[in-house]
Amino acid sequence: MRDLKYKIKFDATKKHEIIIEDYERKEKSNSSEIFFAEEYEKAHGLVVGILEAWEKNNSDNSGNQNGNPHNNIILFSGERGTGKTSAMRSFGKYLEKKGLAEEKFEKKNFALLPMIDPSYFRKNENIVINVIAVMFNEAKSIIKNVSKEDGNYNYTKNAYNNLLRKYEEVFNDLKNMDELKNNERSLEYLNELSDTTNLTDNIHTLIEEMLRFMANDKAKATSAGHVMVLMIDDLDMNLSLAPMMLEQIRKFLMMKDLVILISSNIEQFQLEMEGYYGKTFTEKTDPATVSIHIEDMASKYLFKLFPPSRRIHVGSTAKKLLETQIEVIQNANTEPKNK
Repeated sequence: MRDLKYKIKFDATKKHEIIIEDYERKEKSNSSEIFFAEEYEKAHGLVVGILEAWEKNNSDNSGNQNGNPHNNIILFSGERGTGKTSAMRSFGKYLEKKGLAEEKFEKKNFALLPMIDPSYFRKNENIVINVIAVMFNEAKSIIKNVSKEDGNYNYTKNAYNNLLRKYEEVFNDLKNMDELKNNERSLEYLNELSDTTNLTDNIHTLIEEMLRFMANDKAKATSAGHVMVLMIDDLDMNLSLAPMMLEQIRKFLMMKDLVILISSNIEQFQLEMEGYYGKTFTEKTDPATVSIHIEDMASKYLFKLFPPSRRIHVGSTAKKLLETQIEVIQNANTEPKNK
């Protein structure tokens, strides 16, 4: 009989949905049954590192470190079918339920937003607008479920009204980005736009207000004990918009109080950025020189956005599956079947 090291529960009634592992941090000797245990452990350490960087630079309101914004991104990278989306979503759920084990961060609460999938975005659709829209829908869902008999109802209602004003400010800023739709040098335009508006600051203020609102308690109304978690899946699959969306994330979403989990293939990003930079050269440029330059430019851009230390490689799962016990749940009223 094979020595089965891992366990996965598969709900046959939800065969087209992403499998989410119920991850519990354990001693390493006891955690091997978790399919993506190594990936979760690394991601856990990276989140701790992000929060420590925020604490270290807490007095710097701009969030700058050595002249660069804080990098709040963790990339789950791998080929299609390796389970990177499952790993990312399972870790996001873990943060929401359990938080961090480190004593100095054990009181931090993580507010998990619904996952965004840019592969379905239409032409010229803006990822920042989609993130704000997801946050707005969360706020509406929360206020809808607050009862007037709730002791915090008045506070929550007032907090919601204040939040609406913040959303209006951000949406007004976002209107200025409409010019991107017809601007051929859109990445350069984004650089100019970020220098002449308060969009980034307003988004950060909005996130702080949203975290206070989600606390749903005047006594806990502080963003200091909360962190928002954004999950983005298959960003690399939108071939035409990927470079633009990466730049939008870099310019407007790299900030304190927000952790971004991205599930994509870093090699696909490399090809997409090379395609973008390739458009900057004229036909008169030597092809050999162009190839070297665009590859280098793309690599350097991705190195800053996704430093190697922030990349979690999700490799082939074929060998692991041979060592995995799969429990198949046919329906809610039947016992699991082991395979």
